[in-house]
Amino acid sequence: MGYNMNKEELMKFYEENMYGVRRSGETVSYELLGPDPAVNKKSPMPWNPFAVVGGDLVKINVEKDGRSTSFIVHAYLPEKDKAAKYPGGSPFIICMHPIAPKDYALEQGYALFFMESTKIASDDKEHNGAFYDIYPYGTCGDEQTGALAAWGWGASKVLDAIYGGLDKEYGLDAKASMITGVSRYGKATAVCGAYDERFRMVIPSCSGAGGLALYNFFSEGKTYNFRKAGGPAEYTYQKNEPLSCLQSDAERGWFNDKFLEYKEPSDIPYDQEGLPILCCDKDRYYFVIASYTGEDWVNAPSMWECCKRAMKAYEAEGLSDNFAIHFHKEGHAVIGEDMELIVSYFNRMYYGMDTGVDMDALHTTLFAGQEAGNAEVLRLRPYKKQDSEKIASWLKDEDIFWKWGGERFGAYPISAADIDKKYSEQNGDCAEYDNFYPMAAFTDNGVVGSFIMRYINGDHSIVRFGWVVVDETKRGKGYGKRMLELGLQYAFKILKAKKVTIGVFENNTPAYACYKSLGFKEAEGEERVVNIKGEDWKLIELYRLPD
Repeated sequence: MGYNMNKEELMKFYEENMYGVRRSGETVSYELLGPDPAVNKKSPMPWNPFAVVGGDLVKINVEKDGRSTSFIVHAYLPEKDKAAKYPGGSPFIICMHPIAPKDYALEQGYALFFMESTKIASDDKEHNGAFYDIYPYGTCGDEQTGALAAWGWGASKVLDAIYGGLDKEYGLDAKASMITGVSRYGKATAVCGAYDERFRMVIPSCSGAGGLALYNFFSEGKTYNFRKAGGPAEYTYQKNEPLSCLQSDAERGWFNDKFLEYKEPSDIPYDQEGLPILCCDKDRYYFVIASYTGEDWVNAPSMWECCKRAMKAYEAEGLSDNFAIHFHKEGHAVIGEDMELIVSYFNRMYYGMDTGVDMDALHTTLFAGQEAGNAEVLRLRPYKKQDSEKIASWLKDEDIFWKWGGERFGAYPISAADIDKKYSEQNGDCAEYDNFYPMAAFTDNGVVGSFIMRYINGDHSIVRFGWVVVDETKRGKGYGKRMLELGLQYAFKILKAKKVTIGVFENNTPAYACYKSLGFKEAEGEERVVNIKGEDWKLIELYRLPD
């Protein structure tokens, strides 16, 4: 798998640390109940787009290990003349709630299934509903599945029923399956696609934090020009949804208990590009929807950054066209223009139709090219004596000090004078002259980080990074990664190194994740143990080769 992400590692991480255990292997059956009798008695209130009324009712029955449950899904089928363009059966979209462009999809010969998701898993921390009838939420990790994955499970059971005969009943192509949802259900859609490889196309919409918004990218205060989409020339993003909100009583039920242990976004070792990367396959397609304006809370620019990272993985596999993006001007929803593109794109990719869809347009957004104007310019320069005051202030926390590499200084705490002596007078403990290069990263507002480079035993083909630290107010915002990107450029292009190495303690998960995202790989068999305060800490050796 490209982009330095192993699918097995990713899946293990998401199951154990975020969304909970994947569930499958049940016995699934269905019953056709006919048209929804409620359709003439009531209709969804206009302010409640998730109310489900109408269509033909299908009861999905699920059994496993002596437990049983059921739930209802609402089926909408195209007229026969509309479906006739697909001789193998109609393609279909399983929706975690009603979507507005239903009639357009039906007109194009697509079938739709609307789920009553909150009856599958309650949208709270109580863990009630059809899913939990089969899999009660327990105290151990292997007994826990959050609501996002539970909603995805519901979609998978509908797909089980389709494979189990509903395709013949309704004239569907069981393999032409799509899954979509908006907002929290957009998050669930992304999880469902990662957990169930049978879904041919995954369409998360406006998914935000916990979905396709990166935990470590923030857009608050950043300004973008959206005139080309009919929006304002200057749109400044306000508050983004923080990690603490996902862990609040209102939203914690979406995840497993392990997820609550993360205190900062930088503590999370894998970010959200892993979800679409898990769907990277020659027979699968990914279509991301979001809105430029009104998406401050769900952090639309962060979803674009996630897409860029995911696209690198798809490109590495030669599957660039299997990933598509469309951001509309406004609307926290799947809207008409989205559905038009979904149909054109799927018909092109799955059926090979010449639909005229602009693939180049589906590989970019208006955020492209505007990133630089919203990012502080980061530069590198050699260390100066006055930098020691800053570095010492960033190492006041004892745990950070030891993870930084404080054992080389002997004892905690250390002063600015201790750092300057090590850097300026003791040559970083390097015996060879001109083998030690302390560096500082700075913006127009001052120094924000520091690290050192040195040669290993006089071998100028290998550069060692170390003593990496970032201003505590900048942590979790990408400054460390950008600083080391500049360091790698310097090592490979200026110093002409053939390899860069770095060590990281096993318990320093944010740093490990940062180094892995930069392309560092573990050097097998080179781990060692360092005694820190009477405890044995495992030090993992990593290396990076030139591109």
